[in-house]
Amino acid sequence: MYSISDITSILTAQEKQQFIRYLKKKNKKHSIKNITFFELLNQGKKEKEIETLLYKKSEKAAYHALRKRLKDALLDFIAITNFESETSEEFDILKLLLCSRIFFEQRNYSLAFNLLKKAELKAMELDQYGLLNEIYYTKIQHINYDARLNLQEVLLQYKSNKSKLTQEENLNIFRATLEYQLNHYVDDLRATVDQAMVQSEIYINEKLTIRSSYKLLELLNTIGHHQRNYHHLLPLFEEIYQQIIFKKELQNKNQFYHIQIFYLLANANFRTRNFIKASEFLEAMYSTIESKNSKYAQRFFPQYTLLKALVLNYTGNAIAAIKLLSDFPYHKHKNQQSYILDLKLSLVVFYVQQQELQKAMKLIQTFNRSDNWYQEKAGITWVLKKNITTMLIYLDKENIDLFESTYKSFTKKYINYLKQNKEVRTLEFLKLISAYYKDPLTINSQDFKTRVNNTLTTKNKNIEDVFEMSIYAWLKAKINRTDLYSTTLELVAHKKR
Repeated sequence: MYSISDITSILTAQEKQQFIRYLKKKNKKHSIKNITFFELLNQGKKEKEIETLLYKKSEKAAYHALRKRLKDALLDFIAITNFESETSEEFDILKLLLCSRIFFEQRNYSLAFNLLKKAELKAMELDQYGLLNEIYYTKIQHINYDARLNLQEVLLQYKSNKSKLTQEENLNIFRATLEYQLNHYVDDLRATVDQAMVQSEIYINEKLTIRSSYKLLELLNTIGHHQRNYHHLLPLFEEIYQQIIFKKELQNKNQFYHIQIFYLLANANFRTRNFIKASEFLEAMYSTIESKNSKYAQRFFPQYTLLKALVLNYTGNAIAAIKLLSDFPYHKHKNQQSYILDLKLSLVVFYVQQQELQKAMKLIQTFNRSDNWYQEKAGITWVLKKNITTMLIYLDKENIDLFESTYKSFTKKYINYLKQNKEVRTLEFLKLISAYYKDPLTINSQDFKTRVNNTLTTKNKNIEDVFEMSIYAWLKAKINRTDLYSTTLELVAHKKR
């Protein structure tokens, strides 16, 4: 059983005031107990306390009836306000569909079919297979009232759309299956993915729609990111792309998906250090964004810039990468907080690699909100990376006291998360930098060098992730007394073609 506080917690201060006005309009004369109940909740009172405050003597039945009325009113209010503020194109389709059904009931068939056709065209444009399913079902129900319609043609449309809808449902099953399995130990990532695809009846063939291709690539990208393993998934990325390039679907109609697909392919190739291919997909992404009919330039420019800068930096063009991020118009993309934070943190890393520590420190000090705030906006990985980068800057600047306090705070807050998520390399890296902080000369010992090689690298350098190697590069540069950026480039370039 949930409490009313669970519902009120999602309301803003303004919405709470609106709800009180909503209750006042709804209430009968002199009935204010529900408003008092709500105000006491907002004051932080517990429901057991409120019962005593509202009723001098125990009146359980009256209290529970009032509680139920308040809960129902809250749910109605939330539904109504969201209903009124909903402006999405999907909702426009739903309104057209509902209106058409009303006019069918009123036997105004001409207007009903006209509205249904508008809903169908909008739904087709947006690949809204669930809504299209309802539209075709409604059309079949009333097909005898429009002589222009051909039943067989409508049935074919219905079945074709049903197939696409099933494909989307299977993708949801695939996602749920994978998330469940990846929460447990996975020995062979590719085998796990392949097995989940078979169980979910997901097949990479000509029947895979552009929308489903994008969703599948997006899911594979998420898995690769969390597992730090794009290498074993890259053949699947390429297989999906081969199906996409053979499709005859109009580029303009699917522009959103094409842009995202090019980005995901570029990212997967970047993470596996296939920099030439990554650049090719980035160029394709940029061309689509900048095409005459594109309406997505503002939306996708930050993520394009981020990946472009990363490719430049890890192919020896650090100056160009830093200029790209330094000149980025951050003020124009304030609503894209996640990418803005990624762009700025990447610039910090680039500065560290160039040993421009003052610039790195100045920029990282602008991240002056709490870790919880940044985790909500950019995710836990960003927060971990920001804290680790901060510690490395302190070590490079020999700010030992600041390093120590940051290290203690970080390990206290995140050590359990790192252990639970089996972040073995990150845990070992923290131990190694702690050992270095306590005794900088320890990097000269064979034991330290062996630990670095055994825990931060794999036997097959070809499958290493570019970000994982960047972390290893910092320690290797310390051990070999070499320039950090040169060491990083040497490591990420060590890949057999």
